[in-house]
Amino acid sequence: MVVGSFSVQYKYWREHSAAGIAAALYRWQMEEEKEVLLKGKKRALQLLERKDYSRKELSDRLKKDGYAQELTEQIMEYLDSFHYLDDARVAGSYIRVRKGQKSRRELEYLLKQKGIGEEEIERALEENYCNEDGSSQEEIAIRRQLRKFHADENALEELTYEEKQKLAAKLYRKGFEPDAIRRVLCM
Repeated sequence: MVVGSFSVQYKYWREHSAAGIAAALYRWQMEEEKEVLLKGKKRALQLLERKDYSRKELSDRLKKDGYAQELTEQIMEYLDSFHYLDDARVAGSYIRVRKGQKSRRELEYLLKQKGIGEEEIERALEENYCNEDGSSQEEIAIRRQLRKFHADENALEELTYEEKQKLAAKLYRKGFEPDAIRRVLCM
C-alpha cells in the first residue's frame, strides 16, 4: 500500500479485514511519528543555530511549539548524542557577556531560571567572573549601573550622604555586594 491521501487509505481500509485495518493504521501512525520527530529535530537545530539554549530552555521552547513531552525527550537525546547541548558552555558564555552589567547574585539567579544546575553555575562563575587587571568585576558593574542612574563617578564626592544611601539601596536591590557598593561610593 502506498501511503497517500487519507481518502485512498480509507478505501483500502474499507476493503480489508479489521486486522488489516489495524496494521495499516499502526504503520501509518509510525510513519507520521517519524515525520514529526524529523521535523522536531530540524526545529531544534534551527533554534540552536541562532542561540545557545540550555536543556530546559530548549525543551520548553519545543513544548511551546507543540511537541509532546515524549517526542521532546527523543529530540534531546538526539542532540545530546552530538553534544549540541551543554549547560556549562551556555552558563560560561552568558556570564562573559553580562558580567560587566549584572551582579554575581543576579547572574546566579538568571542562570537558575534557565535551568542550569548549581554546580555548573558555580564553576562558570569561578572561571568567568574575574578580571585580568585585578579589579573586581562587581565594581565595574556597579560603575556601569551608576552611569545608568546618571551619577557620574567624578560627581560622587559631591553627593550628600543621603543621596549616596539612595544609590546604595538601588544597587543593593540589584544584587550587588554591600562591600563593593561601599568601596565604589566611598562610604
